[in-house]
Amino acid sequence: RGLQSQAAEPCRSAPSSGFRHAELDYDEKLRRHQASLSLAQRMGLVAEPAQPLTSVQWEHVKHASDSRQDSEVPCSICLEDFRTRPQVILSCSHVFHGECLRSFERFAGK
Repeated sequence: RGLQSQAAEPCRSAPSSGFRHAELDYDEKLRRHQASLSLAQRMGLVAEPAQPLTSVQWEHVKHASDSRQDSEVPCSICLEDFRTRPQVILSCSHVFHGECLRSFERFAGK
């Protein structure tokens, strides 16, 4: 969902620090990923989304975002400060308010 720094692969997101969902073990993330696939994806008729990032990959993503101090600037969707609402970090290391990203995806039909 959303934009990705690498072409043709959708961006994956995880809640930033303080959310337990981001701390699931990788086997559980894979199980949830498989469970979320449509029948067409399971049958190979439609490409399935990319698998979840490993904890090491997420650490690299978080480090890239932290090094740019993304959480210190306003959300680029609503232009409000991040301290007021929960944020998510995408696999491309961009940071948004979770509700802003969900609203954008609904609006964009993603």
